[in-house]
Amino acid sequence: MEFWDLYNRDGHRLDIQIKRGELIPENTFHRVIHVWIINELGEFLLQKRAPHLTWFPNKWATTSGSVMSGEWDLIESAYREFEEELGLDATMIDIEFERDIILGNSIVSILKGFLPKYMTQSIRLNDEVSEVKWGTKSKISMLREAKEFAEYSEELFQIVMNMKLNMN
Repeated sequence: MEFWDLYNRDGHRLDIQIKRGELIPENTFHRVIHVWIINELGEFLLQKRAPHLTWFPNKWATTSGSVMSGEWDLIESAYREFEEELGLDATMIDIEFERDIILGNSIVSILKGFLPKYMTQSIRLNDEVSEVKWGTKSKISMLREAKEFAEYSEELFQIVMNMKLNMN
């Protein structure tokens, strides 16, 4: 069973936990991470969500997920998601924080990462992800227009499309 910590609008953790699926009380938020992986050519790592999933089945997406109760470090949460969804561990990828935005009752932490293109061979698909590929910004736009990409907010996409590759 998955539990989430709740936060105030400023991102400060409250002393409240809920079970995934429970109603999030008004004026509280849960944290979600979106990790956009870029290779040396400026392409993004895209993953196709498995057909049996509730959220965006058979849609292209990025690595994302809820921050679990007790997870204090967003980068560590991102590494957990990579291990779960793609079989990549922390030694294979560099990740850094880009920025937070509020979407509905979620604080969405946008992170970026760097993975050399040749490392795609290290990805291990599982029951959450049916396929992976690299895509340019224009390819992502085409997938969005064709309704083949997860329905993320326009604000989130604008931030991502303006991200720079420069990883520290």
